[in-house]
Amino acid sequence: MLKEYRTLIAGASEINAVYPSYARYFQSQLSRDEQEGAFLKDIEFMARTTAVQVVGQQPYKINDSSDFTDIELQIDMEASFRSLTAFLHAIEYSDKLMRLSRIRIAPKENDPSLFRCQAEILKRYIK
Repeated sequence: MLKEYRTLIAGASEINAVYPSYARYFQSQLSRDEQEGAFLKDIEFMARTTAVQVVGQQPYKINDSSDFTDIELQIDMEASFRSLTAFLHAIEYSDKLMRLSRIRIAPKENDPSLFRCQAEILKRYIK
């Protein structure tokens, strides 16, 4: 057991060196409203940069545990298929601990060049 502690203590400088790259995931110091606001701000930024128009959203669903908080948002959007796929790719491969949990895409009835998309996006905050 003492050997394991010595190994851990010897690795403290390495742990401290890599901590800053993971620190952004630990956001327990933010209030619930701040977490929701930051999440929505990230979604709006990604939508703007990929030319996706958000036309509606459902209230947040919060799943709280002792180690993390999951915030789920359901949004409705309209855009070209290329823009939608760029937006969905940006969400899924972002470095902000977001993922898509459900996607529904259909062509818009009165304009076949546009698509409607309903997506559920999950954001995790580590405590």
